[in-house]
Amino acid sequence: MRVPDDQLQQQLNIPLPPSQSTSPMDNSSTNGSSNLGATTPAPSGAANISGAIKDKGKAKDTSNGITTVAHVKRVLPKGGGMGGTGTRPAVTRVNPPGTTIYPDSTIDREEFIRLVVQSLRDIGYIESATTLEAESGISLESSEVSQFRDAVMEGQWSRVIKMLPALGVVDRDISGARFLISQQHYLELLESKQIGKALQVLRSELTPLSVDSVKLHGLASLMMCMDPNDLLSRAKWDGAKGTSRQRLLVDLQAFIPHNAMVPPRRLNTLLEQARNYQKAACTYHDPRAPFSFLSDHECSRAQFPTVTTHLLMGHSDEVWNIAWSHDGRYLASASKDKSAIIWSIGPETDPSIRDCKSIQQLRDHEYQVGIVAWSLDDKVLITGAEQILKMWNVETGLFIREMEGHTEGVSAIIPLPDGSGYVSGGMDHKIIFWDIEGKQKSIWPGQIRILDLAVSPDGSKLVVVGVMDPGYEPQSNVGNGVVGAAAVRPSGLSIPYSSSSSSISATGSASGGASVGPGSGPSANGSSNGPVSAADLAIMRRRIAIYDLKTKEEIAMIPMLGELTSVSISADSKYALINHSPDDVQLWDMETRRMVRKYTGQRQERHIIRSCFGGADGDFILSGSEDSKVYIWRRDTGSLMEVLSGHQHGIVNAVAWNPREVGMFASCSDDSTIRIWEAPTPGMESLESMPLDLPQLSAGSKLDAAAASSVSDGQRRAQSSRWNLGLGSNPLSIS
Repeated sequence: MRVPDDQLQQQLNIPLPPSQSTSPMDNSSTNGSSNLGATTPAPSGAANISGAIKDKGKAKDTSNGITTVAHVKRVLPKGGGMGGTGTRPAVTRVNPPGTTIYPDSTIDREEFIRLVVQSLRDIGYIESATTLEAESGISLESSEVSQFRDAVMEGQWSRVIKMLPALGVVDRDISGARFLISQQHYLELLESKQIGKALQVLRSELTPLSVDSVKLHGLASLMMCMDPNDLLSRAKWDGAKGTSRQRLLVDLQAFIPHNAMVPPRRLNTLLEQARNYQKAACTYHDPRAPFSFLSDHECSRAQFPTVTTHLLMGHSDEVWNIAWSHDGRYLASASKDKSAIIWSIGPETDPSIRDCKSIQQLRDHEYQVGIVAWSLDDKVLITGAEQILKMWNVETGLFIREMEGHTEGVSAIIPLPDGSGYVSGGMDHKIIFWDIEGKQKSIWPGQIRILDLAVSPDGSKLVVVGVMDPGYEPQSNVGNGVVGAAAVRPSGLSIPYSSSSSSISATGSASGGASVGPGSGPSANGSSNGPVSAADLAIMRRRIAIYDLKTKEEIAMIPMLGELTSVSISADSKYALINHSPDDVQLWDMETRRMVRKYTGQRQERHIIRSCFGGADGDFILSGSEDSKVYIWRRDTGSLMEVLSGHQHGIVNAVAWNPREVGMFASCSDDSTIRIWEAPTPGMESLESMPLDLPQLSAGSKLDAAAASSVSDGQRRAQSSRWNLGLGSNPLSIS
């Protein structure tokens, strides 16, 4: 916050008593006031930082993260002293023993005091900072640094450049610092329409220093700007009277030793790091929990969703997929019973009084329903059953239209973040773009049988997982681990592709009929070192594909061992979460195209399971499992936090975290139910062990005569073969 000039004028200089001074002080007075020429030198061993307190006070405004220095001469009120009468008592120098803040501490006292002084000045406590400097004999900065700041803020560019060596800028960094200074000088000359002088700076100062020709050409093009406003817009610069000089100071600090010039807002940075560390160390972190630096932060497991608060029973067969509406008030479910249901989840915070009920049952499907997706405004629900996509009015439950385009099973449909429509992918290799009305806009034919796809929240990337057709030759014009006609296996093995449409040549054949070249290192799914077998090469037709959503160009095509069943993308659009068989969930960095974390413990061998990010900040990873349980890990460490029981038998097919209620998620299972999970409340009875009408049979088991007489036809279908990765009768046998 900028301190008003009249307030600064009332601030007093605080001299040290002569008996405490270790250097001569200017005690001359005018109208009864005393002026402090400089602080006393720092204690023995301290850096040369004396003289920072001068006849100019520095008020700092840290709005928008930029420190603004206001130069205001300090003037004592008439009569001197406090309130204009008498004289202010002198401050006694305090010299604690040792060099740390406590005898048993490792924190250097001088550094600590400098950080406190900087923070006091930043928030406007100028006199408090001055008093601390006088009492400790430790100044924030040396007189050289103060003069350097003044020179930058006043635009004395030649002087600024000459002062760099005295501040400790080493020879290898001089040119980088000089370029930033000359660039600011050049832009200011252009802003003031001194074109001739600007051209001279460009030729004699910037050109000899620049090693980036693109940058230099960009600066030269600014000479064509018609007026200062055009310059500010094109250069993305706010002018000499804006914050550009403060920003230059921040940039120059990268070249100046930190013990000479403290980085801006340093104490705030350290406190934020401490906050983030405590957050990362808090296993069950809930951003709604209060945080204070006055105590260690720790969230209780009792605040984490670990119990079933609602059991949604309306399907008569396996529930394969679920999706929350964007407002978190509704949940859609897709089932093998050829229906989709829209559930209303009441807004009450107390689960014991919350009303959860089915509001629409969408049963007009010819085939088993595998996918559900909401429009951005939550007014339309799209269901997918084999190759058929249908749009439904959420409020009335009425059928709107069929979206025609796919010729084989649709694996996923996602609303586009910009609200322009939807994108879908299927086993027919097609990626289809639809408008908001569900009419086909364009078809993007590909070479991958798509098992799932996701769009990054920022709308920049489309990520697909699936199986590449034999003979597909990757694009060679993208820097994505595909060089020429060779794809780089995550282990480092290069797998050349032949131009033939039927095989992978040179290192092995997709059909297993050719010899296999040697390779080493772990594969993407953690297999051990050793030669790559022909079977591995065939399996490595599994792909993670990343595309630029706007240009539709391929960014990366990553070969994988094992099966890939689902993909979701983090809220910051940086990471892709991929279910991988056998038995792990993988987190991939989409920029580096590397797996950064693996989550293990759950069982996944033969069927599609959909995982998700969880928590308000995506700090948790959730996945279903073939052992009827829900698994939850810490995203940053990969440590397994919870294994939640509740579903009665079969596979937990999907999990979904509520986008608005940060303490709620849902799961669906082969037991034909959906469970809502929340933190336990006092006196609440958990539904984890609630008996269901379905017999307790493992997936694929047959009913005996007695059991068969006690269940409906729909319940009997729950024990039949399930939807598998091949969308057919042979799980994991896509070819």
